[in-house]
Amino acid sequence: MAKPLPFYERTTIKRPTQRALDIAIFILLISLLAYRVLLMYNHGFSYLQTIAFLCEFWFSFVWFLAIITRWNPVDYKTYPQRLLKR
Repeated sequence: MAKPLPFYERTTIKRPTQRALDIAIFILLISLLAYRVLLMYNHGFSYLQTIAFLCEFWFSFVWFLAIITRWNPVDYKTYPQRLLKR
């Protein structure tokens, strides 16, 4: 028996410019966090520096979670006419 045709086709969407921009932003966010840690290490811990670090860390974490969902976009092309053939 022949293998039936699929109801949908999955294709990946290529976005090299967007990926390069996301990587650049990620490197800048990591650099900012490293700067904050080194600043606190060299000048001592202060209340405002700790709050600034925690806010920037939280923003970086949420941004990273948002990027993970958009990193590999796919497009589904459906074939409803094949449904009737089954």
